[in-house]
Amino acid sequence: KYTIKPPRDLCSRFEQEQEVKKQQEIRAQEQKRLREEEERLMEAEKAKPDALHGLRVHSWVLVLSGKREVPENFFIDPFTGHSYSTQDEHFLGIESLWNHKNYWINMQDCWNCCKVPRDGELGGHSRHSAGDRNRGKQWQPDLGESGTPGHEGFEPSP
Repeated sequence: KYTIKPPRDLCSRFEQEQEVKKQQEIRAQEQKRLREEEERLMEAEKAKPDALHGLRVHSWVLVLSGKREVPENFFIDPFTGHSYSTQDEHFLGIESLWNHKNYWINMQDCWNCCKVPRDGELGGHSRHSAGDRNRGKQWQPDLGESGTPGHEGFEPSP
């Protein structure tokens, strides 16, 4: 009939709630500290302005469109084998072009970018409008050319 009652829980609910709040605040502060540290690390890892941007030289292989059903010009990085559009941000300018017949030096001011020469633009033998004929002066042959149209050694398709 009579049973022994379990001892009363003498813990205050208020104190328990305060302890839970305190633990939540500690977790929130820790998360905030971790976020700030992560932001600081991201800030430190951000790329600083490159003092040599645009001054490094790299070689690319230009594959011209027209032949073998190539739809448009593109570059191949000879070190990785990856192909890139001629409009890709990797290309800041072209210093020179060469093939098995000649070597052309770019005489353009490439501070904004340099265009890949179109059909016949090298050596001044452009088959385009009169305004385009001045473009031939932007690419100077370094090795002797025959000087006759069709013998420039570099004939990209239109």
